[in-house]
Amino acid sequence: MESLADKLLNPSILPCSCHSEAELLNGYISSQKRKHFYVHCGACRNQGVEHIESWLAILNWNKSKLSELPTVIDVPHLHLGGVSSQGISDLLEEDRLTQEGLIRDFREQQLPKNSPQFLLARAKLNWDIYALSILRAKLLLTDSSK
Repeated sequence: MESLADKLLNPSILPCSCHSEAELLNGYISSQKRKHFYVHCGACRNQGVEHIESWLAILNWNKSKLSELPTVIDVPHLHLGGVSSQGISDLLEEDRLTQEGLIRDFREQQLPKNSPQFLLARAKLNWDIYALSILRAKLLLTDSSK
């Protein structure tokens, strides 16, 4: 069974807005001599923002206009099934504030950024931000179709 950390740190890549599959690529930022990741569509050449962490490159691609909107908002660390849009928004906002508080506490405690607790809090926060952006995009589409 896949752990919560695995689910948080290995998101699936949504298809490109051109309806083609996108893929995670990596390269080096020459000025920083660090590896970075980005999502790229070979069909239309759309490219997501570069990040040092692969999971963050994927989440940012998935919430961008370059990818298709998912049909279901799935957040590994929260159970959102059967919850109204407003309820989902409230749960995500509450968890976002919780994760921001944890991250603030970890920084004050000088916990290393690569520690499991810090990494999971950052991942949960970014999943919350991703899901909130998808929820807002879906609500905008619903409102504009009325």
